[in-house]
Amino acid sequence: MTNLLDPNVDSRLDSTRIILTGHYALLLYEELPPISRTAFADVLAVGTIQAQSEALLRLALHDADFSFVEQNCHRALDQQDANFRRAGVLALGHLARLHQRVSDATVARLRSLRSDPQLAGAAADALDDIAVFTHP
Repeated sequence: MTNLLDPNVDSRLDSTRIILTGHYALLLYEELPPISRTAFADVLAVGTIQAQSEALLRLALHDADFSFVEQNCHRALDQQDANFRRAGVLALGHLARLHQRVSDATVARLRSLRSDPQLAGAAADALDDIAVFTHP
């Protein structure tokens, strides 16, 4: 893990852990390694929500098949757990940054989530990523 204040932090590191100590919060980033599709499917079948969320982010960061990842992000958005849905939103932002594109369906889904109190902030961030990193 690396400290957020370190100027050498690689921008590809994306998983944030917040550690509260007294009155201070220390943000740490941890690198998420690639995941195979088989391992991804296994985690979705039996993993905890946290493990599933991490697996989705690992897939978004490392799998070259844009459509496959985007479909799995959309599936995450259909789930009950807000944390897993938030991971789907975050992963869609990563797709925009890494592939410099997203589908119209993704933009529509993210816009609809702006009215969801649990996901409005994450959806706005992902839409900002799309605006910055995609080229019309």
